Amino acid sequence: MTGYNFKKKDSGLNLIKEMKEVRDVVTLGLQARQKEEIPVRQPLNSLNLTGYELKEEYYEIIKDELNIKEIKFISGETKSVEIDTYITEELRTEGQYRELVRAIQDMRKKSGLSPSDQITLEVSVGVRGEELINTFKTELLKAVGSKDIKIKENEGTEVKIDDLVFIVNLVK
Repeated sequence: MTGYNFKKKDSGLNLIKEMKEVRDVVTLGLQARQKEEIPVRQPLNSLNLTGYELKEEYYEIIKDELNIKEIKFISGETKSVEIDTYITEELRTEGQYRELVRAIQDMRKKSGLSPSDQITLEVSVGVRGEELINTFKTELLKAVGSKDIKIKENEGTEVKIDDLVFIVNLVK
């Protein structure tokens, strides 16, 4: 006998099967988002899975990949994946924040800044935009490598997100 561990082989096969199912759920979820024209940066409230039995350890992977807050399992024979496309004001605001982060990260990249370069953000924006910045200020500073945000008139780059307009200047 070579000391081959059949349990190890079985657990490896189970892992492969489980991860394939996770990939299938993520693929179907992404297709549903695409069909509804909802970008992945826009958080959604829930994902309904019918006929799936997944271990809890996979929930976070699915939630992260699909940007979903909650997974709901529905009993049934036929497997299906359905996203909740209703976007609350809170979810919309979070999506706008993520779009702003993406735009600033893109600006950093185009400016040749490295991830370790600390900047100050100068932002000219209306009241609602300032509320968005204040709501996510701590996360925004960390996400874009900024030591401070100054709300002030500037000659920066225009960033439009829904009906919000930000003029953003990166100061090194």
